[in-house]
Amino acid sequence: MPVTPPQRNAPTWKTALGFLSLLVLFLIAIGFTTDLWLGFPLLFSARSWTTWLLGILALAVLYLLGEGGSEWIKKRDRRSHPVWKRAWNLILLLGFVGSITAIVMVVIRLAQRP
Repeated sequence: MPVTPPQRNAPTWKTALGFLSLLVLFLIAIGFTTDLWLGFPLLFSARSWTTWLLGILALAVLYLLGEGGSEWIKKRDRRSHPVWKRAWNLILLLGFVGSITAIVMVVIRLAQRP
């Protein structure tokens, strides 16, 4: 009877490549959804498919950054805090949202045709 060698796990680079490809597909899905919500400004006016794809990835990263930052600010706000502290959290949240929005506008402008 031939003895078969024990099966080894997949190499580390294959596992890392699989994780990275899933992460990129996840970012593309989020970026495409964000582009959909904005009315497809990247899809309709991108210089090429490459710039569209890079713009979609940038939108996804900015969306996730915005979600994480707003949740962090929201966790700090309690109803028992004084009014000045709650107002400061609101100003911080509005400033954060404004800066993310400005960066998204720059990304969209860079990806569009001249």
